[in-house]
Amino acid sequence: MWGGEPIRLPRYHSDKEGVFVMNWNAATPRTLQRYGVDERWDVVLDPDRVFWALVGKDARQAQDEASALHARVAEELESRLREFRFGTHVTALYVNPNDACHADCRYCYIPPEIRRNGPRMTKEQLGLVLDKAAAYFSRQELGDRKPVIIFHGSEPLVVKDLVFWAIREYGETFAFGLQTDGVLLTEEDIAFLKEKRVSVGISLDSHDPKVHSYLRRVPGQDGGFERTVRAIEAFDGYAGLNVVTTITRHNVQDLPDLVTFLHERKVQVAMMNPVRGTQPYSQSFRPDCDTLLEMFTRAVRRTLDLSERSGRPILIGDFSNLVLAIVAPEGRRLMCDITPCGGARCFFTITAGGEMVPCGEFQGLDGFSGGNIFRDSIEDAVASRPFQQVRERTVERIEECRDCAIRHICGAPCPAEMQGASGDMLLPSPYCGFYKGIVRVAFQLIAEGKIRRLVRDMAINQLQVDYCVVR
Repeated sequence: MWGGEPIRLPRYHSDKEGVFVMNWNAATPRTLQRYGVDERWDVVLDPDRVFWALVGKDARQAQDEASALHARVAEELESRLREFRFGTHVTALYVNPNDACHADCRYCYIPPEIRRNGPRMTKEQLGLVLDKAAAYFSRQELGDRKPVIIFHGSEPLVVKDLVFWAIREYGETFAFGLQTDGVLLTEEDIAFLKEKRVSVGISLDSHDPKVHSYLRRVPGQDGGFERTVRAIEAFDGYAGLNVVTTITRHNVQDLPDLVTFLHERKVQVAMMNPVRGTQPYSQSFRPDCDTLLEMFTRAVRRTLDLSERSGRPILIGDFSNLVLAIVAPEGRRLMCDITPCGGARCFFTITAGGEMVPCGEFQGLDGFSGGNIFRDSIEDAVASRPFQQVRERTVERIEECRDCAIRHICGAPCPAEMQGASGDMLLPSPYCGFYKGIVRVAFQLIAEGKIRRLVRDMAINQLQVDYCVVR
């Protein structure tokens, strides 16, 4: 659970009974299921409360202890997970200051016509958006946390002066983030972003210039690769930087070596997301699930090896979030691996034309605007039927997911992808097999005592242990 005094994590070890580990927090029948991890370990799991025990195959005593503890805490866990899943607490907005883009990425979820001819906000329009956002957040209970504005895209640095003006003018009101391909960043820009403590994501799809340039088509002979890498290097280990890779069938084999490439450039967090097939042309870029699982697992193992040998950590943020979904469900940061997802509930996107949509992936889909911020209120958008429709998508309503043991760890992403691909967001993810496999990998690494190498120290030190028994 976020908050409380920093705590020391328990040491994980094994003996003839096996290791017995409970999660930090969790939450409709009160039954424990057996979930096989590998030839040595099983998980005793209550899927609807994310209550779990990792036990040896023959650890009868540990299983009995799990059952007894489960009986004591199940009711509270159920209540907390219900609030975490169904509470609507918008704390962040993705703002697209322009919809036109200087790139032509082959798999982009924004339709080509918008990327070629989309509008851009004026200073007056962006100021109106931020003023409305500030007024809305002032009516919410955020405590001492600043609400978050993430400039997203298309490519927000196409209107760099506008974005930097907003960061300067509203720096006391919001915490800012920026997602960019890095091509337009100068050393002066990077110094400004670091000074203002802006969280920055830079897109890089491969350590191989040919692969990156094939996927992310940017004007110029190198397709933007050298300029992107130069920007990453100029951040020089900045803790607020993460590098985002969209995984496709063209670069899935590159993931482990890309981790090494990024570690050499002092990157601390890599984000590696399977491409979403929201648009028809992007579906052909999906990687095979078996290959994705193999290469993603190798990439995770590579982060552990490099971190342990060098003393300089690197982790894959998506996998870290999955580990948090197991050991600290309320502590996860990325809200794609929970249903309802974070779109329309914890955040939403505002396009350059002012349309308020549940998340950026919905920008190219008809019927999902909750209103236009230039004329409508944020409250009305959050209460709108399109936003409600996304919040109503739960694993309990997805046939493939409703009885799955890991349904509240995986979260069955992504509603926009399924809506765009089939017109039915209640279908299971095309990456279902990958998610099942990678959750097993997460439990294996937890059993190996690798948690501290898989989650940032900042996240670990903010956790408060609620339930934990170690044998």
